Amino acid sequence: MDVSQSPTANVVDVVLDVTDRRDGQTTLTLYEHLNPDALDDLVDATPDKRSHVEVRFTVDDLLVVVRSSNTILVYEPLDARQ
Repeated sequence: MDVSQSPTANVVDVVLDVTDRRDGQTTLTLYEHLNPDALDDLVDATPDKRSHVEVRFTVDDLLVVVRSSNTILVYEPLDARQ
């Protein structure tokens, strides 16, 4: 993750990269999948509390994992890998 951006902004960037939307045009509305403010609060608060947080949610059949260790992972649906 780019630590100069919010976790939410990083998630949007990663999902755009993974879904091959190179022009940056998308109809993705992250708030339909989770509360962006809550995600930012959870991930940003963890360094001060010395705890590790992992938030998982789906976006357009992709599993998105955001970790407080500044990591975002995106997995394809299992049926798409066959």
